[in-house]
Parts: sequence; C-alpha cells; structure tokens
Amino acid sequence: MSSNNSSLKKNHKGLHILIVDDNPINILILKKSLDRLLDTVHIKEASNGMEALQLLNEYVFDLILLDIDMPLLNGIDTTKCIRNQGQMIPIIAVTTNDSLESRDNYIKIGINDCLGKPVDLQLLEKALFLLL
Repeated sequence: MSSNNSSLKKNHKGLHILIVDDNPINILILKKSLDRLLDTVHIKEASNGMEALQLLNEYVFDLILLDIDMPLLNGIDTTKCIRNQGQMIPIIAVTTNDSLESRDNYIKIGINDCLGKPVDLQLLEKALFLLL
C-alpha cells in the first residue's frame, strides 16, 4: 500500500459512493477494496444504468464507480444522462475494455478516469486520491 493511503483515510471520511455493475462479484470486490482504502464509506449499489439514475435522484454521491457493459442502460449512456442533467460527480469507469482508445472515448463523454478489471488496489487508490 502506498503512502497515499493514510492521507485518503484521514481526509475522506464518510464518502458516499455509488457502484454500478451488473455482476454482484465485481460489486463485492469493489466494496472490499473501498473498505481497505477508506475509514468510513457509504455505498449504494445498482445493477444497471437505469437503477443508477434512480438512485442519483434520491441520494447525493461523492463518486460513481461505473461498469461500461451492462444491460438496460450501459455505462456510456448512463454517463451521458448524468452529464446532460448537469451533474459533475466524478465517475470512474471500471471495465474490461480499458484500451487507450476506449479511455479517450470515455473521457470525451465525461468519465473522469478508467480502471481495468480486475481492479488493482493501488490504481484505485491513486484514482480516488486524484479525484477526491
């Protein structure tokens, strides 16, 4: 674990994070990773973009961890809806499609960062440190 970890824990207590992924195992892995990196984290889960948009109408989040390939409403269309609503919540794509070209496309539509699956704890930590 890098030295940023103590800074993350000290400065980011009580974060509200939305995890959007259609695979419950991926959600569990992200939750465990966040628990290791942050002292207190409040997590809501959605299994697709439609559920995520509903939760965004009900709650305020500090960060969204968003899968790209999902049923009903994928991560790209979900991001476009969020940005069209004027919400500037940091969004990190968590996807198997993290090629350089894909990353550039994600940034163009309003995604702030991209992490490949399986998520590397140190890369997640770095992304959190830069965005929060």
